[in-house]
Amino acid sequence: MAAPKEWTPELASLSWNVLGAEGVAEQIAWSLEERAVDVYQVNGVEILSRWYHSNCDTDLMLWLSLEERVIRFQLSVHGQVLDWSARDGLRTGVILETELSPEPGSVVEEIRFDEQVESRVVWMGQRILQIAPQLKREWREMIEICLRQGPRTLTNAPRLAARPTFWSRLKRWLFA
Repeated sequence: MAAPKEWTPELASLSWNVLGAEGVAEQIAWSLEERAVDVYQVNGVEILSRWYHSNCDTDLMLWLSLEERVIRFQLSVHGQVLDWSARDGLRTGVILETELSPEPGSVVEEIRFDEQVESRVVWMGQRILQIAPQLKREWREMIEICLRQGPRTLTNAPRLAARPTFWSRLKRWLFA
């Protein structure tokens, strides 16, 4: 599959009308770039996090075991969130930004998860993650299995969750 032509503001504004959802997903998938790789200790276990960013207002976080098994992923496209974890299952939601003061960088981000999974968000996320050439084939296969499992029927997952401060710090640092 050849890389689509470069993403431009004009293309972005016309994207849904001209390209349709399939074309938009392809543009986003091809434009994702790896920006950071970190290792964290969580309950004595080392977790590898990989952050991918696109100028199409898209971020992807992958959390992997040291054996490179997908533990969690979160894809944000234009503020719409597709989130999967072994604990909470598949969820969709929206990013809410709250300004704490008029000072730059004083924004807190939270995710308001939907009562029911939004199928269009899952579809778009699935398309992006299936064709993103930056992701290893094994990761794409694991993600596909996670998406097929669907949402948990009984979950105590919060409907409103703080977005990791990692995102806010990184955005301030890179885009301020």
